Amino acid sequence: MKKILLVIVLLALQSTYSQISVRAGLSDQSGLLGVEYKKSDVSFILGFLGQLEATTRYLNLSESRPVYSLGGAYYFSPESNSIYLGAGIMFNGCVQSVSSAKYGDAINWGNYYMLLGGYKFTLYSKFDMKTGLGIMQPSVSALKTTLAIDLAVGYNF
Repeated sequence: MKKILLVIVLLALQSTYSQISVRAGLSDQSGLLGVEYKKSDVSFILGFLGQLEATTRYLNLSESRPVYSLGGAYYFSPESNSIYLGAGIMFNGCVQSVSSAKYGDAINWGNYYMLLGGYKFTLYSKFDMKTGLGIMQPSVSALKTTLAIDLAVGYNF
């Protein structure tokens, strides 16, 4: 994962075309609301996905944390409609609540690591839409791999 993000950073430093987009939608990569900085065919994405609450049963512990995502994408044709491949991390995205009379309660927070691909459509001169699917692997071992979704509209500055 670190090697993929390093390659994205190195590719971005070699280009001249840049663009900032505000994104909104249902996306594990850019969140409900996010920002994307695109430099030529590579982009960096920061998103906010809301709050996640965890509750245990035995002692009725409750804890809530914000969920953020950080990632990058490679666009095969950056200035028009394009296929893209992306990678990212969703911080505080998964939680495992453990409750037992013998060991007490515990809330284990974890992250999701994601790989996804999709297509970016140019809607108007300043708007675009991304649609994509992928996989997310949790850092909490008791949870299973799940589907990553990227469905977001962006306004380009």
